[in-house]
Amino acid sequence: MKIFRYPNLLGGRDVLTVVCNKCDLLASEFIENIPLCPDHAAQQPRAMEKKVDVLVHIRKNETGEVRIWKDDLNLHEDGSPNLFMWVYGNYSCDCNRRLFFARVNGEDEDWESDCSNTEYSINVMFGNECIYSEFEQQAFLE
Repeated sequence: MKIFRYPNLLGGRDVLTVVCNKCDLLASEFIENIPLCPDHAAQQPRAMEKKVDVLVHIRKNETGEVRIWKDDLNLHEDGSPNLFMWVYGNYSCDCNRRLFFARVNGEDEDWESDCSNTEYSINVMFGNECIYSEFEQQAFLE
């Protein structure tokens, strides 16, 4: 069984999607009510409990300003952080990175601008190690 968690950026409940490896049953429900394949009904979504805190350094490319967003990422079975959302998923585009950039300082969020992929770059830090980099960082930010 594969379990994916998608945070609801509008403030609602997070959504879990459960995919059974055996029967390919796809179920997407809110966290409070997760239907599972009947063959796997006894299994619990333990993968959701394995998370790690990371710091996402978000750079506004036009100005070079970097702000730090604290996030928690699910872990792969080998213990490495799952970067999918930031690299390929919903957080990989500028429209979402723009929101996180504003939230760091409590600024008004821009929900009207067009989506692109060139306005913001990120580096993801796990402890003192940069585990994903889109820009060269001169020094670690405190």
